[in-house]
Amino acid sequence: NMGRRLRALCHMATKPDRARIAVMSIEASLQRVPPAQVIAGGFAILEVGQKFDRDDFRTRSEAFGYVVDERVDEPGEIAFRGDLMDIFPAGAEDPVRVVLGPDSCIRELKTYDPISQLSDQVRDSIAVGPASELMFKAGDHPELTAMRATSMEERLVALFGAMPSVFDSASSASISFLEGIDGQPLDKILDLIEDARRARQEAAGREKPLPEQFYLSREEWDASVRNRSTRLAVSAERVPKFFRQARPGYEIAEFVTRQTSAGARVVLTGDASELQRADRLLNRKLGRRAEEAVDLPQILSAARGSLLKAGFVLDEGFVDAQSGIAMVAAADLFGPALKADAGMAASILEPELRIGDVVVHEDHGLGVLAAVEQVDLAGQHQDVVRLEYHGGASLLVPVDDFGKIWRYGSEPEAVSL
Repeated sequence: NMGRRLRALCHMATKPDRARIAVMSIEASLQRVPPAQVIAGGFAILEVGQKFDRDDFRTRSEAFGYVVDERVDEPGEIAFRGDLMDIFPAGAEDPVRVVLGPDSCIRELKTYDPISQLSDQVRDSIAVGPASELMFKAGDHPELTAMRATSMEERLVALFGAMPSVFDSASSASISFLEGIDGQPLDKILDLIEDARRARQEAAGREKPLPEQFYLSREEWDASVRNRSTRLAVSAERVPKFFRQARPGYEIAEFVTRQTSAGARVVLTGDASELQRADRLLNRKLGRRAEEAVDLPQILSAARGSLLKAGFVLDEGFVDAQSGIAMVAAADLFGPALKADAGMAASILEPELRIGDVVVHEDHGLGVLAAVEQVDLAGQHQDVVRLEYHGGASLLVPVDDFGKIWRYGSEPEAVSL
């Protein structure tokens, strides 16, 4: 959302106390942004014991894009109820309930669950940032109806005039690109921007803001990255695809033992359920549990040879010998999650099936889910899953029969087919 984007831009504009990396798409880097001082002025810190002017805060919040609502359960919403204020700071993970005392000071700050609306953790302070890049002066923002008559690009250009680029926010930073991304992909996006501008101009019958007012031109892009481009030296190697091997449980255990013995910190990554599965598997195989880590600094500060788990979502893992880190993605261990299309039965996702799982077919018994494939039947493509059985026999199960499959386990070597 815009709140997260503005929070990132605010951090980029501040002087760092240590090296840091900002990852963004070509589209995000082409779009101009509000001036750094305007973004910084949109952030406020609320602390317990602080004097709180509710009317002033409401006026400022509405000017910075917040919407007053009766129930606050989405970022950018705010509600006032007597001595209570609920706010979901744009860019934050959870909404916050602000309790005011009789002296108009903040008596309590608590995060709460947006669904149940029940209070959760006590906080000493919270940061509240703008919910929109359209940041007006308090009490000086137009009516929403009038605003909706023009595009966001027009409104931003009219409000801020000459807008800086993302590269201006970090003028001393080095810039690195994925191989080839600043060639044909960049050209295609610039062409789309120009095509969209022409289409809007023809439809409206009047001049719209030039693309250079809201997006960088090719010339400005070249000038921004000139003499700042650098090539990242990546020494990382890919992690094996354990799920494709005959004994994935044995192979991951051997990998973890080998890496930790060499002093690497092995980090299991995935969502909560995936981490639970991986942790149970390694506990059975190695008799050790993974310790929880929340970020990269904590991982780097862990002892050599540690086994950790972190809620990162990675497509695939890697081994970086230089940093002493071996990241194992859930997809490396369990295979890519099966994604349901409109024709798939919901039962295939409850529980979620992965390549390499042991499954039971109600007509054909115990097998291993080996692959998701497409076959040509009567000239039409159809999704099927391939189940493998004892002796190399296999079975293709069409979409209509997915409801006959359910998960049995994740280790083929633990059962006899």
